[in-house]
Amino acid sequence: MNNGITICNPLEHPEWDTRLRNLPDSSIFHSAAWARVLTDTFGYKPQYFCSANGSFLSAAMPVMEVPGRHRKIRGKSLPFTDFCEPISSNKIHNFDLMELALKYGRERGWKRFDLRGGSGLHEHHPIFCSIFFHTVDLEKGEQDIYETFRSSTKRNIKKAISGGVEIIRDQSLESVKAYYRLHCLTKKRQGIFPQPFLFFRKIHEHVLDTNQGHIALAVLDGKPVAGTVIFHWNKDASYVYGASDLRYQHYRPHNLLMWDSIRWHARQGFKTFTLGVTDLNNDGLRQYKKGLSPTEEVRHYYRYDFEQNQFLKHQESLYGALRRIVCRKMPVPVLRAAGTLLYKYYG
Repeated sequence: MNNGITICNPLEHPEWDTRLRNLPDSSIFHSAAWARVLTDTFGYKPQYFCSANGSFLSAAMPVMEVPGRHRKIRGKSLPFTDFCEPISSNKIHNFDLMELALKYGRERGWKRFDLRGGSGLHEHHPIFCSIFFHTVDLEKGEQDIYETFRSSTKRNIKKAISGGVEIIRDQSLESVKAYYRLHCLTKKRQGIFPQPFLFFRKIHEHVLDTNQGHIALAVLDGKPVAGTVIFHWNKDASYVYGASDLRYQHYRPHNLLMWDSIRWHARQGFKTFTLGVTDLNNDGLRQYKKGLSPTEEVRHYYRYDFEQNQFLKHQESLYGALRRIVCRKMPVPVLRAAGTLLYKYYG
């Protein structure tokens, strides 16, 4: 391909993660471990746009092909990944990576291409939608971090402690199962199919069991009532998934979970703790995260439709709204079965 960029599969390069760690702004979502989770669970094939100089990786845009209805293939960077910025340490611009991905997509007959990230691309292409991205600076030290929290956040942390909530960190498959029960309850409330359990089993196999993250559970009287999935990459920690049992919300377990994770990672020498992405219209979640006094950025997603030959802007579909209504009414076992059957097609 042009500009010295080729398409490669990181799973075919044992040294991929070692090389990737030296690339600025790389994350675990660019890693071979995350690629293995997606391929082992859903059967996707990695198509990563890369540039290398000898053993030095200088640019990477992870992409996977996702099957859709009527045998229409979509390009995704990346499926089931909230944010995956194209990264580069040389003169290759995100614009060049995007243009090469679109050229490849036309040749492959993609229906559309989704890119979740891409700094500077808004200068060239219309934005599909925008999200908030929150990061806590851990280098300030735990006491200084805590003092910046909102007073309501501090009260909720103290309420959880006085209520007897305890935090357990673990990397075992049993902790994954405990988290997944809470995850399914949360997805039902949100009106979304949960990922199949195989997805979390592969997270355990390729991420947690290789010491690249852990499960944190808030436990009350021996029962997990809230949980998070945390990933590690270099000295950066990422909150990836969170879930809770709404019946115990008045104990504020999630506030204690987040503070305990921030404090633990600061003590372990991590530099940043990212809080994940938040929709611009989800003011409740945004205010909850802002209670932890993070740095807030606006970042962008892009979607190109090959049939219309143009970049799209987000529009809520009637199908999506109806699906949420139906999902909220489904029993959890039925919802899990539907997610296992259909999730790979959503990407």
